[in-house]
Amino acid sequence: MPGSILSDGHLEKRGEIRASVLSESEENIVTSLTEAFEQALSALPQSVQREIEIVTTRVRRMGRTTALAVVVDAPGGADLALCERVAERINAALVDRPEPYTLEVESPGLDRPLLRAADYVRFHGSPARIQTTLAVNGAKTHRGTLAGMRGNAVILSTPSGDLPLPLEMIKAAHLDVDIRADLAREKRERRRS
Repeated sequence: MPGSILSDGHLEKRGEIRASVLSESEENIVTSLTEAFEQALSALPQSVQREIEIVTTRVRRMGRTTALAVVVDAPGGADLALCERVAERINAALVDRPEPYTLEVESPGLDRPLLRAADYVRFHGSPARIQTTLAVNGAKTHRGTLAGMRGNAVILSTPSGDLPLPLEMIKAAHLDVDIRADLAREKRERRRS
């Protein structure tokens, strides 16, 4: 059966489970570089750590190189200068590594993922889109306004009332940005002024 090697170093065969095709030495390189990457992140100076939130990290094998990615956020949003500062610090910590790697430092974007219980509290009052593993009220995708947490459930205010969604049922959640609605609102406000 034909297959193809994916960028993450796995072999994909139609109708079959992917099997790792990384050699033992390649796996050791990825593991060693991953550990060094995590150490570099935790060794960021206190001044930088107070300024940013590490939203998520990824490590993937891309051909002969390893792709390292970190998503950072800050209270006022992550700008290019902040991403550059974080990238400089990580590269400085990894400069002695012999393995080839690429590093991406990025902001979470307008549709920031919500990954921790604290995210639902932090973004209270913000529009969100939440996907659940099981249907709740006949749907797996729910849109509304974050209304915080109640116990272990995210409360999403919807036109039909508050909808409690248990954290363990949440498959993915993001801030829900409607650019058109934002532009229309700004246009109305400019006309009033």
